[in-house]
Amino acid sequence: MLKREEAQAALKAFQVADWEARRLSELEQLPPLLGAWGKALLQLEGSRYEDVGKAVRAMDSWAVEVRSQLLDVAFGPISSWVAKTYDLLLELPYQQGCARRSFRSSNSRHYAARRHSWLMSMLTITRGYEQPVEWYAAWAPFLGYRADALGLMFAAAINEGGKVGDQVFEIICDSARGEHDIGSMGRHVTRALLVANRPEGWQ
Repeated sequence: MLKREEAQAALKAFQVADWEARRLSELEQLPPLLGAWGKALLQLEGSRYEDVGKAVRAMDSWAVEVRSQLLDVAFGPISSWVAKTYDLLLELPYQQGCARRSFRSSNSRHYAARRHSWLMSMLTITRGYEQPVEWYAAWAPFLGYRADALGLMFAAAINEGGKVGDQVFEIICDSARGEHDIGSMGRHVTRALLVANRPEGWQ
């Protein structure tokens, strides 16, 4: 397990120097209106913070294929996992905050605030990086206070199974046991293991 100072120094090597320029270039390839929403979502070219919320709220009315185009630009290698997590949230309790209860609903509108909050956290966490989900599973403890939001994406990957899901599960479990070279225990670990559908993770 890395010390925090060592991890922060190591993370600099993973940061993409021209990340914003690359996102702008990709957005230019999208239909004009979608590209404009993308610039607002990623806070590019002088967009205001309130524009981010408007873009996130607009996403719920888009067809899945349209939303996927924008997620591909915003999240790159993990865009499919972000989309799966966006859907997974509809299966979880919808309330937020310290007074939240474990209520679920069949009405997707009840989930709007939570989905939007999660997506905005993910935009903050992943900004400047272009890495796969396994990388995030290892480095999550060092990606800031919002990194616990990554736990839901890890749960979605574990639920999917396969090679990637198994690798994420192993990284998270090793982090919980203090046996991973990079990862360590944190809220992203408990959230991933409790939300995922693998009983050995609950244990």
